[in-house]
Amino acid sequence: MASLIHQKVTSSASPRELFNIYLDSKKHGAAICRSAGKPAADSRHSAGCCGGER
Repeated sequence: MASLIHQKVTSSASPRELFNIYLDSKKHGAAICRSAGKPAADSRHSAGCCGGER
């Protein structure tokens, strides 16, 4: 049986701001990379989050 993963995130952003970040792929990608402590990819040719890591 697969184990459950529980994650809790604290943010100073309002619920509306979080929703807008979730809907905007550029903002969402930047937020994900920032939470991982890495710079966000700036190119549409990158292979994924944080500058093309796979």
